[in-house]
Amino acid sequence: MIKNIALCLCFLLAPISTSAFAQGLEDALTLPNGLTFAVSGGYWTEEREVDGAKVEAGGYYRLTSIMREDKTSVLVLQKIENTDQGPQQALTIDIEEISNMNAYITDMRPESSLGSATAPGFAAYVYLKTDLNTAEPETYSVYIDDLDDIYVEPASN
Repeated sequence: MIKNIALCLCFLLAPISTSAFAQGLEDALTLPNGLTFAVSGGYWTEEREVDGAKVEAGGYYRLTSIMREDKTSVLVLQKIENTDQGPQQALTIDIEEISNMNAYITDMRPESSLGSATAPGFAAYVYLKTDLNTAEPETYSVYIDDLDDIYVEPASN
């Protein structure tokens, strides 16, 4: 009896997981070929007025490194809004302090890998080289505070 129920559940759930896999694969195929690193985390909230009513919106941040033709990197910050239709880009900006360095981003790490932020904002470390022949990369911190102000500075240990 239990085997029959389990077998029925497998057949019922198979189309769901196949559909989710297909959507994930479709999304992956639209990623830029130059995407080298992506770090997501933190959270943001804001109040909006929609049809005269105040509505709470929110989501998370995504920091991505995209390789240019000359192999240097552009650093892009996105605010991703959680909507009923799934994640949607709410804002995309170039982090010019890093992008204008014409550096090679060698790694990116979130400040914390705990999985849930306790306060609004976001922080990550970006490792880069302005000269590929240097042994150690420079480390920069990218920090967004609870007011959405962005700070980019050399990391201090």
